[in-house]
Amino acid sequence: MCLPRPPSTRSWRRRCGCCGPGGTLLGSDSLASVSLHHFHAGDTYNPLDPAILLTWLRTLGFSPVTITTGAVLMFTARKPAGEDSPS
Repeated sequence: MCLPRPPSTRSWRRRCGCCGPGGTLLGSDSLASVSLHHFHAGDTYNPLDPAILLTWLRTLGFSPVTITTGAVLMFTARKPAGEDSPS
């Protein structure tokens, strides 16, 4: 997943704002690893910390948020019905 950091950026708000009230945002990303770090040698590598993702999604008004980690990070985040999209 290619998401800018932090969620206060306009880009984050636009991407997450595409979910209307009652909508669900789904995503996945690679977890940080030495092999992935080496693969990205010479380019931008910003591994996403699952705990920070949880905070960001809740800050943007998503609830509930479910994050699972295994071979990859996966998440679902629901925009409560009646919530306005962030501007």
